[in-house]
Amino acid sequence: MTQHPDTIFLNADILTMDPVRPHELAPHAPLVVFSNSGHAAYANTAALRTAGITRHTPDPAGSRFIRDQHGEPTGEAHEAGAVEALMWTVAGDKLEPHTLRSSLEWAYAQHASAGITTATDMATPPHLLAALTAVSEHPHVPLRVRSYLIGTPELAADPGSLFGADPGAERLFAVSGGKLWADGTPWQGSIATSFPFQDNEATLRIGMNHCTHGPMNYTPDQLADLAAAFLSRGITVACHVHGDVTFDAVLEAYTRVARTDPDLLRRLRPRMEHCGAVTPPQFRRAAELGATVSLFMDHVRWWGDVLADDLFGPRTAETWMAARSAWDAGHRLSLHNDGACSPTDPLSSIATALTRRTHPSGRVHGTDERLTIDQALRTVTANPAWQLSLENDIGSLRPGMQADLTVLDRDPRTADPDRFLDQVAVTGTWLGGRPTWTA
Repeated sequence: MTQHPDTIFLNADILTMDPVRPHELAPHAPLVVFSNSGHAAYANTAALRTAGITRHTPDPAGSRFIRDQHGEPTGEAHEAGAVEALMWTVAGDKLEPHTLRSSLEWAYAQHASAGITTATDMATPPHLLAALTAVSEHPHVPLRVRSYLIGTPELAADPGSLFGADPGAERLFAVSGGKLWADGTPWQGSIATSFPFQDNEATLRIGMNHCTHGPMNYTPDQLADLAAAFLSRGITVACHVHGDVTFDAVLEAYTRVARTDPDLLRRLRPRMEHCGAVTPPQFRRAAELGATVSLFMDHVRWWGDVLADDLFGPRTAETWMAARSAWDAGHRLSLHNDGACSPTDPLSSIATALTRRTHPSGRVHGTDERLTIDQALRTVTANPAWQLSLENDIGSLRPGMQADLTVLDRDPRTADPDRFLDQVAVTGTWLGGRPTWTA
């Protein structure tokens, strides 16, 4: 929980907490409660008033304010645009660039301690670019950052000078592209799948009504138009997608753009992020198009049992984050962590890719989707560098490359996969030949 004198922010897990009632928690001060996925927020009346959200406020593109039977906002917001409207308006100058420097420096240090030399920020509001740029100019900054700006229709229509060619790895901060949210999260029931959610107490709690299917954030045509608005300008995109139905819509959006320039996707390397319910044929089609995928592997570690027992059933959990299928389809697959949903820890992503074992139960979901240790190592080194078009600068050790190093206390190839996190630890991190962290 973060608390300011006149505004309170809470982060909560919607599947395990009691129903969110911000009006009861803080009847007078503006209060915003965020789900830990970041795909939903809950505001009290004072927060709605501060944000200026009324029955006449239009829903931002790709998101919505939940309303009662009379059309009045209830305080619940779903997806990026609506959640951002609550967060930034209510926060005011508490989240302005000049107040964020110490927080960014702390976060960068945490990344360095996890052995990370380059991170991708997949939800950068344009008004924070000044803060990110300023921190990167500090002589001892321990992290290289590449940002994808929140991809609104307004930004697509008028990108100005925010996007440009990546200056190369020697520049510690740059904007790489735009981020789109084609669907949401299983925890809010907001992913479009060919199979239904289960009918139980957990799914009823998140608003699913008896084996229903989740929605996309856009219609297929809206998504295609938005993706084309960026890609046709030479701006690559990263598209958040979980459901297999949504993934088909993203592939169709990319296909429409590629019809005008068959080599465009291979040049820009547009990404699909998370890819929870994606199937082997879909991975193959994406690879053939020239798109690339990044999987949230630790979804299985921290949430695999919830997927199997509460949301979809064991069969879906077996193929959730199907890393081996993506690899076999020809992708230069990367693995990532995702904000508050899991700790930022590439070694944990490797361990989960090797075993698909959940925590804390120790159950295994999907042995056929395991990676080998050599494959898993590439998913957090050379492959993500390629996805950022920085493969000639970072991601491997060759003459002429940046001397980015993560020092481990043993050869990870000799570790027991089932005890990987007990046996392998980061002891040092170097960025461009400069030490940034040591144990």
